[in-house]
Amino acid sequence: MNPVLPRSVDALTAAWTTESERPSALIGHLTASAIADNAGDRIYTAILADRSRREASRLETQYRHMAPRQLPPLFGVPVAIKDNIDLCGEPTSCGSRALARGAPLRDAAVVRRLESLGAVVIGKTNLDEAALGASGRNEHFGRCRNPRGALLLSGGSSSGSAAAVAKRHVLLAVGTDTLGSVRIPAALCGVVGFKPSHAVIPMDGVTPLYPEFDTVGLLAGSLPDIESVSRSLGLDAQASRPAHEPRILLLADSALGWVDADVASSYRHCCDVLRRSAALQFAELPAFDFVGVSRAALWEVSSDFATRIGFRDPAFAAQRAALGVELRRLLDRASTLPESKLLAGRALLHDARQRIAAYLAAADAILTPTCSTDAIGAAADVPKDISAFVVPANLGGLPAISWPQDGVPGSSLSLQLIGRAGTDGALIRLAGRLRTLLNQRLDQPA
Repeated sequence: MNPVLPRSVDALTAAWTTESERPSALIGHLTASAIADNAGDRIYTAILADRSRREASRLETQYRHMAPRQLPPLFGVPVAIKDNIDLCGEPTSCGSRALARGAPLRDAAVVRRLESLGAVVIGKTNLDEAALGASGRNEHFGRCRNPRGALLLSGGSSSGSAAAVAKRHVLLAVGTDTLGSVRIPAALCGVVGFKPSHAVIPMDGVTPLYPEFDTVGLLAGSLPDIESVSRSLGLDAQASRPAHEPRILLLADSALGWVDADVASSYRHCCDVLRRSAALQFAELPAFDFVGVSRAALWEVSSDFATRIGFRDPAFAAQRAALGVELRRLLDRASTLPESKLLAGRALLHDARQRIAAYLAAADAILTPTCSTDAIGAAADVPKDISAFVVPANLGGLPAISWPQDGVPGSSLSLQLIGRAGTDGALIRLAGRLRTLLNQRLDQPA
């Protein structure tokens, strides 16, 4: 095989059936590219050239005499892993000098599962320190550049995972999503981000941030790739079609007043197009305080994390001083919040969780923009409402998928679907259906 990465997981796995070459040539080419790019792009905390070469060679030996249909479903698929997820023998940095952990003795469960399916890990990816941030600016490993533009933030906290896919070093990357940390960088880097239902992918070997919300997530270049990988991982539990046409809740026009004008305009345009379809049912989402809920969630997660690591403990003083400025500032404020503010926030989160569950009891999904903006300058402050649309899925352990919508005039809009827990496969297929419908109709007159 010419060592050029095919456009999709299915294209790569199909290529192994017709080419005499096996994964080592491709993996060698990709790790060399990653090493060359990383000096400036800071996508990786570690590039695993030796490990990936050994794994590719093992696959070649193990499956040398196998028929194509006997190859594992992710045979030779290059993967990048966020550096808060354990890889045997490699330190888990968590994007931090102060919070890094020593080399574990075994891989995380998600890594073991991917490698058992034939995937090859080429590197550990950069992230916001402690996976608590949304900028992609890491003071220890460098700012992860956005492949869409060197002067744009990549988002976070799974910044390197999104950038590795966008840069086409890998076809699949693994991240974690506690407050939208897979979907935010996916949106800003122009790739697909999928947060499965809570605990569908085991968290064994993943550094916890806030276990009630923490979820292992997937990033890829297309919805079909997410569908293919999810099916291989056994996430496609609902294979049968629903008995009714899907019912989707759309945001009211009044709910977009705080959103950047180009994002709001593009979202309205997409909704107008979708409403013309007779194949789907649509209704309006009742009023919901996206911004207030997301801020309450941030303070809940941050204050809990500060308490768990003993941020104010005198014994933590040296580590506290070694934290990056952004994380230290956040935890300093979170650790001094009045108990009354935290209690009010928890009440708001409880109410929001019940509201979302009630809305989805009568609908199949909620369609929103992924982020309130489609680009952030590298030196700019991250908008305080950046996670507003993504946090509701974390509250209820719900699946959510974001994807870049092609063909929206003047925008790089990313859309998000949130579904009911356990409907992961159906939600991915519904996102594909919406994308196809929009691509077919966006250029047609209203």
